[in-house]
Formats: sequence, C-alpha cells, structure tokens
Amino acid sequence: MSTRATSEDSRTDPQRTDSRVTMDRWRNTYVVAAAPSNRHAGIQDVLQRIDRAVAEELPGSCGRRLRQRFDQAGDAVWRIRELDFSFVVDVSTTAAADIAPAWSEIVAARLAEIIDRGAESDGILRFATRATYLAQFALDLAAGRAWSKWYYEEFRPLRQLPPGRAICEALTREPEQGGRTILHLAESGHLEEILVALTETEAQALYEQCFGAAAISASSTELSRWSGRLLEVWNDEPLRPTGVAPKYFVDALRWLARAAVRFPGAETDSAACAAVIGLLELRGVLASIHSPTVADRLVRDLAQAEVNIEESIEIAQREGALVADRGLRFLASVAKGDPDWAAQAAAVLLRNHQPPPHAALAGESMVTSFGGIFLVGPALVDLDLKQIAETAAGEGEQKQETASFLRYAVLAKCLGSPRAFEAAADPALRLLSGFHRSHLQEKQPSLRPHDLAGAQALLVRNLARLTRCEGRCLLAEVIRLPPHESEILLLRDLAGNEWLHASAPPAMENREEMLVLALDLVRESTGNVPYLLLRQPLEALAESRTLQSRAHRLLAVDQDEDEEQVGHELAEVLALSQCPPASAQQKKLPHLLASSTEEFVYLSFASVWPDFDIVLDIFGALLARAALRGFARRLIGFQSSGPEHLGRNFLEGCSTVRILPERIEVALPRCPLSLVLQISGLTRQTYTVPWLEGREVCLLPPPE
Repeated sequence: MSTRATSEDSRTDPQRTDSRVTMDRWRNTYVVAAAPSNRHAGIQDVLQRIDRAVAEELPGSCGRRLRQRFDQAGDAVWRIRELDFSFVVDVSTTAAADIAPAWSEIVAARLAEIIDRGAESDGILRFATRATYLAQFALDLAAGRAWSKWYYEEFRPLRQLPPGRAICEALTREPEQGGRTILHLAESGHLEEILVALTETEAQALYEQCFGAAAISASSTELSRWSGRLLEVWNDEPLRPTGVAPKYFVDALRWLARAAVRFPGAETDSAACAAVIGLLELRGVLASIHSPTVADRLVRDLAQAEVNIEESIEIAQREGALVADRGLRFLASVAKGDPDWAAQAAAVLLRNHQPPPHAALAGESMVTSFGGIFLVGPALVDLDLKQIAETAAGEGEQKQETASFLRYAVLAKCLGSPRAFEAAADPALRLLSGFHRSHLQEKQPSLRPHDLAGAQALLVRNLARLTRCEGRCLLAEVIRLPPHESEILLLRDLAGNEWLHASAPPAMENREEMLVLALDLVRESTGNVPYLLLRQPLEALAESRTLQSRAHRLLAVDQDEDEEQVGHELAEVLALSQCPPASAQQKKLPHLLASSTEEFVYLSFASVWPDFDIVLDIFGALLARAALRGFARRLIGFQSSGPEHLGRNFLEGCSTVRILPERIEVALPRCPLSLVLQISGLTRQTYTVPWLEGREVCLLPPPE
C-alpha cells in the first residue's frame, strides 16, 4: 500500500509556543494483492477503517509526535511541495485500525530529516521567519508573479483581489507578523516596491492594524523624544524618492519603518507611532501656508507661547491651511518652549516643499537646512566659477542651463556625498546656483572634451593666481571609486595641496596617455615644468621616456619604504622645485603623501548615484574641493581642514533665507563653530554673485 501526503503549508510559527504543520491534502493509494472474491468485502472494510483513521486519528497523533521533535525548531518557515510515503499493512489482522501511531512516527521522522538536511530542491523551500515569507509573497504580488508559485497556496482566496488589497489582507490577518514584514522589507531595501502598490486606504489599514500602538496615549516627553529621532531620520534621507507624490499613510509607513530600522522597537512604541502621525499633520499645516515667513514666525511664536493655540489655528487658516488643529496642538506639546527646535523641525519637514514661484518678487523667505552653503559663495566667485562653468558648457542653446547644472552639482558636492540627496533637494542650492529644475538626477548634460579642457585650464590658472600653486612639484595617484571601482587618475600640487587635474582613463594602458595630457595642461597653464612623484601603482611609469620629456625628474614613491628615506628624497625634490622651504614641507610629509581617496569619495556622487555622468562627477569634485579650500583659507586656524570637517562644523544647520529683488539675505545657521566664523569676520559679509546678474548676498549672524 502506498500513501502520498501533499503539504502546501508546513511551517513553524513564532507566534505559538509549539511548532505547527499544516497539510493541504492527504491522498491514499492502495495496492492490494489478489484475493479470493469472498474476501473482497472484508478488504473494503479494512480500507475504509484506514481512511477513517487517517482522517480522525492521524492529525492528533502527528501533532503529538511533531511537538516532541520540533518544539525548539525556531522561527523558520518550510514549504514542502509533496512527500511520498510507503506503508505496509497486514489486512488479515485487526491492527489495520491502529495505524495512526506508526504512520505519524514515519511522517515526523521524514520532516526531521528534511529540516536537518536543509532545502535541497525547488520542491522544498525554507524561509528564515514567517515575516520573510510574507515579505516575499508581498514582493511577488507587487511584481505580478505570485500566483504562478506553488508555495503561496494558503493565499489562493486572495487571488481575485488587486495586488495592493491582497498585500493588505495578507499582512493584516497577522498584524504582528505584518509589522515585522514591513520592517524586514525596509531593512532589505525593498519597501518601496510594496508601497507603490498600495492605495492610501490600504496603507492606512496597514498602519493602524500592524502598528496599532499609535492609538494609545503618550506623554509629551515621550512624543518629544521620538519626534527628535524621527526628524533625524527624515533629515538624513528624503522621506520619499524623487518624483513620488506624497500620500499621508504611505509616508507614515515609510517613516516609521525607517525609524524602527535605526531605533529598534519604534514600531511597537505608542509614542513613536503617534509622533509620526503628529509630525505629518504638522507638515500638512506648514506646507499649506502660503508664506514661508509666516510659517516660520508661527512655529516660533507658538513654541514660546507668544500666541495661544486658538490664535495660531486662526493665523494658519487665514494663510491657507484647511485643517490646522491637530498639527499645531502637536507642535505646542512637543516644542516645550524652544522656538529654535520648532523652527528646525519645520525646516526638516518642509525640506522638499518648494517655495511659491512668486517668492523672489514678493520679498518672501524660505527655511533651509543648508543656508551655510552661502559661506562658500565668495570662494566660488574668486575661483571665477561663472567663467569656468560657461566654458565647460560650450556654445549652443543649452549653454546657460548646462552651466547652472554644473554650479548646482558643485554646491551639492561641497556638502558631501552622504548628504547628496538631501542637499540636492534643498531650495538654497537652487537659489545660489541659478539652477531651476527640481533635482540633479533630471536630464544630466554632457561636456565636450574640448570645452572641458578649456575649463580645466582655466581652473588651474585661477588656482595658481589665488594660491601660488605653480605646479612645480606634482604627485600622481590612482583613486578607485565605489561601487564599481572606477579608476580616477589625480594630479595634485604638493606645495599647495591643491588638486589640479583628474580624469578617468578608459583602460589601464591609457594611464600614461592621460598623465601626459594632464602634465601638458598644467605646464601650459603655469609655464612651469614640474618634478613628478608617482605613487603606486604608477611607479612603473617612472621609466616612461614620454613622461621624462615632460618633467624635470620622475620619482616613484612607495609608502611601504622607510619613511626617513622617502622623506629625504621628497625634501630634495621639493628643494629642487623651489617649493616652500624643504624642511617645513618635510615636517608635513605624512600629510603630503596621504592618499586622496577618502576625500575624493566624499566629494563624488559615485556611491550614491552610480549612473551620474563620470566626467561631470570628476570635474565637479575638483571645483568643489577648490571652493572648500578657498573657504577654509578664510577661517582662522582651519586652513588645512578637510571637506567633511568643514561641512559638519560650518555649513549645515537651519537657516532663513530672505529673497529680495536686489539682494539675498541669509541668516547663517547656529553651527558648532559659529564662534570661529565670527572671529574670522565671516558672519557679516556681503558679496555679489556674477552668475545671478550681480545680485548681492548679505550674510548675517544666526538669530539670537
């Protein structure tokens, strides 16, 4: 006799104290030896008794056996397409009615064998947890491929529903597991694939049922704590991808899931869930107020109780807000009398909200997280960014748009690749660059080699003029950019620690050719023939006759060599190249020879926008680095600071920018080193921006 068990739902369930196995169908096929006709009726009776035993006794017996074996089986979910068992029953005995214990032992042993051996075929699948199984089902649903999979049999009743509705039904049937599923999707980077399939109603059902703790009241202290954390999450990454329209509960799911990834337990914390809703309510109020100036003043006045809640609601409604009650009451409860915190919270919430198009004509203001970028403006003017960008853009109808795009990219790079998405969406960068599209990722222009060469030559000449960077002693090094390890050839002036030229050789054998072009450009721009140091893996080029004809001397630098020996050789080269006193330079040997890789990666978009044009990326990094070096030279005691240190301590923070027809007024952020800006005389300065038709920028100290 042969028996087949087909299982479409064999799993352990972390919501239970024991394991659970569900078998979809059990089908018996009986093979009976030939028997006299007078025994036929008796055999039929035995087979019926076996069928009754399978239906009535086998489930309970299997449960007991499996409980003994799998109580500690963990959270794994197994999907087994079918199992085949063969049993022998002596129909001449009455034992045929007592098959359940023997058969259940065989079933349990077979399942144990499969679990011990692991998934070995398409007919046996293992998911680490119930949440990972549900996540895969949701992903397959959103992609339109779920119903071709045999292992989703338990969800067949949902087949007639639209994908978003089916996802919602599957996750809300097991709310706790549904919440874990959403977090798993966020951790694995696949949450957006699910959110795009959801309607607002479906997202609301998921939020309220899977994260229902939001219904529980929370103290203002807890709400304040979680509001700060949530704003930190939003500030580090845009709430939604570029071009995705806002949906209230979709945003709530996205935000809470991200917060829970960073702050475990947020998804079950009533204050966190309530804070998400409160902040979204507040954002809705602030975004609907026509005047950014009024919005900024309103949150400050409400936070320090200069207006009561009823007055603030009346002001908001008069300025365009339809429903202001809940959002403003939430702000009043969490701001705790701190107007600066309230203004910073508003700046984060409104970061992706565009100011009205008439702002420049109406004397309006905007709140920005990156008003400090205006501190870099004088360095960009000195560098003659207008002429460099227009030279790189070439001629044609798109010249001005390409030039403004390059300026916008340079400003975003000044704030570093970790903040690239956030900075690129900030209105302050669009204002200062004169770039009017909404994001850098829209239709990148291309630079022609001839135009780019002219712009690079102009950059070198301007650096020589501003910094006495004369290209007499150069270091050539190779930088590899993640994620695809693109190779960048960088030429650095050692005396001034300035980057003069960078390019991406199309192949390793083109290094010499690219280096020759770079040396020719530097020589033509400065009039000097350099001494050239070659860092690994370029040391083999020290024997190149072509390079030797373009340099006074070639020296291969191996940092693994004795530092004293390298220092002696370097000091000799610096002295021969008439750089600043060799003894002073030799003291800075580790700094002079340090790799530029970390700094270049910080200024490059390669790790955040892999498809960003490599030529634009490299040239933009050179310009951003030159601008930041120019800014650093104005800071007392910080002339050698790197881009990341400058950005973190001087350029980031909540600012208010007031746009007037004749000038732009910037209230600088209260940054960690504001005192250094004040001592250096940078908190009160005025400069004109040539590419903005000579408009004046007035920098003002942070508000008290």
